[in-house]
Amino acid sequence: MKLSPTVVAPAAGLLARFLCGSWRFRDEASGRALRGPQPLRPALYALWHEQLLPLAYLHRGQGAVALVSRHRDGEILARVLTGLGYDVARGSSTRGGAAAYRALVRAGREGRPLALTPDGPRGPRRRADPGAVRAAVAAGVPIVPAAAAAERGWRLRSWDRFLVPAPGTRVWVAHGEALDPRATDALGHLEEALQALSERCLIAAGRAAPGSAQDHGI
Repeated sequence: MKLSPTVVAPAAGLLARFLCGSWRFRDEASGRALRGPQPLRPALYALWHEQLLPLAYLHRGQGAVALVSRHRDGEILARVLTGLGYDVARGSSTRGGAAAYRALVRAGREGRPLALTPDGPRGPRRRADPGAVRAAVAAGVPIVPAAAAAERGWRLRSWDRFLVPAPGTRVWVAHGEALDPRATDALGHLEEALQALSERCLIAAGRAAPGSAQDHGI
């Protein structure tokens, strides 16, 4: 029997706050500890779907607008993100996408930070969809790629191998240089940046050797 999102979401939100609050964040570039929510600027923050949980918690409580699908799993995610201080625009390529896109663009034009997973909600894993670039162009904001990796944790058996860092572990995060969404092959540059940042975080977390983006099971 499948539980309703209205039942699962509150429990998931409480668990997420307890679990996320135990993590020790570090900046991959400087090695410094990151304490408390990290500020966001007007931009579209792009991240792989699998790394959403630690990055969403790191940037909580700032009124960013996140694009979340209308699938069942999206309902749970939307409620968790709302509990972390995000506003959500609900929609995907198959359900409510046009309305969600307009809401996201409107928020970006108002100067609010945006969050989007360019390989979500159904994949393929780590393949960027052009919707992120189109949204950034329409909103008139740059794209900031972001990534995270944990020293210890688990991967769910989902299409994206969703990352759940272990309690108390160190989570390494990286933010790339802002990308101009109007540039030639902006989508390719975004995908390359996300891959490179992900590998750098894995190396910092001791989960991969230089030149290899393998995560050794987590």
